[in-house]
Amino acid sequence: MDETLCIDIRANRVLFPVHSAVGAAVDGCLRLLAWVAPRRLRARAEALRGSAAVRNVAGLLLFNGLGSLLVVLTNLTLANAMGVALFGTYSYVLAVGEVGANFVRYGRHKTMVRDLVQRPEGARGLIASTFVAGLLNLGLFVAVCVAMAGVLDLRLDGATLLLLVSPCLLSLDFQPVYEAMRLMGWQTIYYFVQRLALFAGVAAVAGVCGGLGLAQVGAMTFGSWLLVLLLQCREVLGGLRIDVRRGWRGLWGLYRGNFLVALTCMAGVAFGPYLRLLLGRYAEAEAVGLFAAGYQVYLVSQFVVHQVARVGNPMMAACGREGCPVAVRRRFVVRYLALMMACSLPFCLPLFVCPAWLVGVLFTADYAPLAPLLPWFGVYLLAIALGIVFTQFLISMRCDRTYFAIYLSGALGTVALGHWFVPGHGALGAAGALSVAHGLGCVGYMLASLPMLGGLTRKGKAK
Repeated sequence: MDETLCIDIRANRVLFPVHSAVGAAVDGCLRLLAWVAPRRLRARAEALRGSAAVRNVAGLLLFNGLGSLLVVLTNLTLANAMGVALFGTYSYVLAVGEVGANFVRYGRHKTMVRDLVQRPEGARGLIASTFVAGLLNLGLFVAVCVAMAGVLDLRLDGATLLLLVSPCLLSLDFQPVYEAMRLMGWQTIYYFVQRLALFAGVAAVAGVCGGLGLAQVGAMTFGSWLLVLLLQCREVLGGLRIDVRRGWRGLWGLYRGNFLVALTCMAGVAFGPYLRLLLGRYAEAEAVGLFAAGYQVYLVSQFVVHQVARVGNPMMAACGREGCPVAVRRRFVVRYLALMMACSLPFCLPLFVCPAWLVGVLFTADYAPLAPLLPWFGVYLLAIALGIVFTQFLISMRCDRTYFAIYLSGALGTVALGHWFVPGHGALGAAGALSVAHGLGCVGYMLASLPMLGGLTRKGKAK
């Protein structure tokens, strides 16, 4: 991004010492590594000290890891304090809100980093327009939910509205701005603050009152996300002196230019949610639980891959700039792909080699039928690692239509295979449909990208 667009994170006197402490700890580990490493590796370890990329990865792993632990503890506390029926209502309303979050985001998490890196001269206008568009989308989503409350089986009260809006506030945050500025580790601290605040509130109220209602949970969830959003607004909009009122000028261009990517993101319900609906229709409740448990194992397995992808995204966007030599792009893509595969293999191998042992360690005996599903999720993880690299490449090269066509084909393929496999094979069929269809789509991203990279050879001209 333009050097004039720079957030002064030192102004946050509460969180900046935490950020600095993480950086100092990373440098200390690298200093120790350089001291004990063989001589040929010492120079490389010394060179990594102070590296923004290394600090970002460390911050992402630390704060997202702690945040994920807090999410698990929060959900367990809620489940026990609310009871099965009320917790089911809470989960359903929150799921509807998560669908709305995709609508509010309008695909900006896919394209905004690219636009900020490649066209920094229009960064302020883009940030303002994106924020205004998110507010408009949020208002439209709430209006639709109110109008279709009967169809969606939603009870129109304050607690329901707060739970519906809470996930959407996440879509109004400034994650792409932080990623474009290479401040991923810093932005992740805000997520950790939200999860810590929510867990503290839930645990305190549950401990004092002995139970929790939807109104209490809705207020705490909404309040924790609103706190983080206001802090980011102050830091980004205030720090960069962005006039949100000017965001109306670029709205039409934003909606028109991002339509395909936004539609693609909405089609993503085929990868997981739709399969769970099919399982609920064609199989027993146990099959839904098995598939959901296997998907949770996948989410844990892809944690490191996802953090590396966030660091690599702005670097890939820089490779998509006009005039960047094909050789430079190819070299970065090859190294990036090798890193992603190296990060995914340690988690994939146990899913292939010892799935029954993993199930025995992670779950109770009721989940023994889960073991045959885990190799399929291992295939899926490898495919995702491949797909992330080439998805980012296609978007950085502004091949939105190609990306949309392949993604939509994968979504439709997942639906078709789901209807074919699920009735006869249950959870195993759902896992197979997901990994095969989406996996083929990820291979499609790679095949579409190779011509722009000069193939796998060293030949190629700058675009």
